[in-house]
Amino acid sequence: MKRSFVALCLSALLIVVFSMGCAAKPVTEQDFVGIYKGSAGSVIELRTDGTAHYVKPDGTDSGDGPWSYKDGTIVLMPFNPGYEIYANIYPESCEIPSLLFKSDQDCWKNETFTKKT
Repeated sequence: MKRSFVALCLSALLIVVFSMGCAAKPVTEQDFVGIYKGSAGSVIELRTDGTAHYVKPDGTDSGDGPWSYKDGTIVLMPFNPGYEIYANIYPESCEIPSLLFKSDQDCWKNETFTKKT
């Protein structure tokens, strides 16, 4: 019984230590750099130079534009002037499995993007 209690305490301690280590690392733009495939077939590439590239689900190339990350939100404006899409990153974490991009424009359909590995 004493051994199982010690094992339980050690397991709990490891979980706390690893979760604290992740939370202590600040999330930066570099954490999001990469190519993301959308659930509807779109592709977004977030580049290290602060530009993004977007390809529509039908394969139409929509070109490049700026992207940024600030205060838990990724903002992209690569497609049309004055038209932006965004993904909220809450809670911020070390793992970025997927991003739900939204817009206040009716022509944008919310789409979940998963980072290609």
